[in-house]
Amino acid sequence: MLSSPSFDPAFLLLSVPGLGVSRYWQLHEAFGSPEAAFHAPIASLAAGLGQDLAHALDAVRQNSQHPAQQELQRTLAWCAAHNVRVLTHTDSDYPPLLKETHRAPPYLFVQGAVSALHQPQVAIVGSRSSTHNGKAQARGMAGELVAHGFTVTSGL
Repeated sequence: MLSSPSFDPAFLLLSVPGLGVSRYWQLHEAFGSPEAAFHAPIASLAAGLGQDLAHALDAVRQNSQHPAQQELQRTLAWCAAHNVRVLTHTDSDYPPLLKETHRAPPYLFVQGAVSALHQPQVAIVGSRSSTHNGKAQARGMAGELVAHGFTVTSGL
């Protein structure tokens, strides 16, 4: 089941070119919530983000055909097609220890058992152009970690 944040202004914030996780949390802190930040007057946004980024956010929120909005819709469609659940940082299934980190990811894309997010985890980060041997080593390490009770987390 897909938890669809397609109409969630907070999710759309992260689609704004140049507005990453750090600025997302900056807006969240300044306005009290990502929703309030998304709907804030452009002058208020410009005071904290600068004119260029404030205008970029305004362009995204004013135009449902904006490339950022279209990319978001493609992402959500991909998630639905691949049974990927989108968890927000306010979701009860969001990992509690991750939530405690400074500027944690506002959203997680989860494929598989969401309950695994509450188990001891280790991330294996690879290369986009990994070798056959490197892939075999990563598989072997992942297998050993799983055998010892860890959940192996990977990027999409």
